[in-house]
Amino acid sequence: MGRTRRAVLTAFAGAVTGGCLSREPDPPPRTTVTEQTPPAADGIDTSTRTPEVVDQQVSRGSDGNVSIDATIRNDAPSGFEGYLLAELDSQGRTVSSQTRFEVEPLSERTVSLTAPLDYETFDADPGLRLSVGTEPISTTTA
Repeated sequence: MGRTRRAVLTAFAGAVTGGCLSREPDPPPRTTVTEQTPPAADGIDTSTRTPEVVDQQVSRGSDGNVSIDATIRNDAPSGFEGYLLAELDSQGRTVSSQTRFEVEPLSERTVSLTAPLDYETFDADPGLRLSVGTEPISTTTA
């Protein structure tokens, strides 16, 4: 009977002090941090990804030729050295121009080049393709 009396007194004491008989709260959950390397986008190794042209502005250069400013984005964790190639189609002919550039890892850079084509002629019938490559283009004459 001693145990029952003690349990009743303990319950009564808890009620008098404003508490209730409940177990202690659970400790807060532990946070586990795991370091993961995210997979490369589209299964492509980002360290060898070729930068891309994300913006372009075409204007009349000081010599009257076509002036091109291209913004190039490098999403790779390594720098890139390569060539910006511009191919302009106007009045049935294609004119090519290229320039060498470097861009830092994970950054953007504006690269400028001038094409040997009169801006007024090009503006009347514009056609422009920009590409980035690791090798210069070779020109052949027919």
